[in-house]
Amino acid sequence: MKIDSGAKISSDSAGGVDNPDTSGLNSRRNSRLFVARAVKRALRSVLIIVLAGFAGATLIRHSPGFGLDEQALDPRISRETLRARSRAHEGERDILAFYATFWRELLRGERGRSEVFGQPVARLVRERIPATASNVGFGLAYSWGAAILLATWAAFGGKPTARSISGGAALLVCMPAALLALLIVFLDWPAYAAVAAVVFPRAYAHLFEHMRAELRTAHVLAARARGARLRDILMNHVARNLFGPTLAAGGASAVVALGACIPIEALTDTPGIGQMAWRAALGRDLPLLVAVTMLITVVTVTANAATDLLADDPRTEPA
Repeated sequence: MKIDSGAKISSDSAGGVDNPDTSGLNSRRNSRLFVARAVKRALRSVLIIVLAGFAGATLIRHSPGFGLDEQALDPRISRETLRARSRAHEGERDILAFYATFWRELLRGERGRSEVFGQPVARLVRERIPATASNVGFGLAYSWGAAILLATWAAFGGKPTARSISGGAALLVCMPAALLALLIVFLDWPAYAAVAAVVFPRAYAHLFEHMRAELRTAHVLAARARGARLRDILMNHVARNLFGPTLAAGGASAVVALGACIPIEALTDTPGIGQMAWRAALGRDLPLLVAVTMLITVVTVTANAATDLLADDPRTEPA
């Protein structure tokens, strides 16, 4: 029987034969969608940063004790000096005017001057970022490294092993960052050890639950029944399916680590962003606190946006 060529071509296309033109069109469409999502998230991130800075400035301005000067209790300080110090803070009482001035100076490359430290805010932040970046980086590396090893051991080691490791991680979750920092001071360990102790139980819980779920899937059970090696099961079946969820958890853990640096660096006397933020909060240093709030917001929205974009990028999806 004679088969029509047009029908054959249609049948081949319907049967899943790849068309180079269609594949290229889909690739260009995915790239345009990816760029559009990136631009949308960037605009949303800028809006969040602006609103977070204004919200932080408003809360600080209306916090108890704002505008009070400890030197007013010192009888050696003259009234003229106290009035001069009060006039120096007049611009901070109108929060709208202060925030507009803050952004105008920020766009010119300035961030004001810290009252507590007596130095430009830009210099303070620039000098203290390396210490905090080191604590966050080493804390994330050690915590996720330990979480990967122990979650794998717990997932493949049976119920007694899983209960023991999970119990230890749950104990760490219950301990506040300040208590961990005091323990680190007592043991004379570096500050990033406390950061790692804060992040580890959260990373472990995420990895363990996802690994346990993957090990219960039909294709993994079939591979284990065929006697596949543990390394092959992890690399070929488990690891690639954990990429997206672990990427999202990694971005969130970076924010957790940065937040934990505030009490940890303050208690361990580490000259980082956390210690600076603590001292600025005690002194109601509005310009410095607003700058720190915006810095933390930038890190948060950047980590979340990067995580979302990498998860949405079709090139990062597992095969």
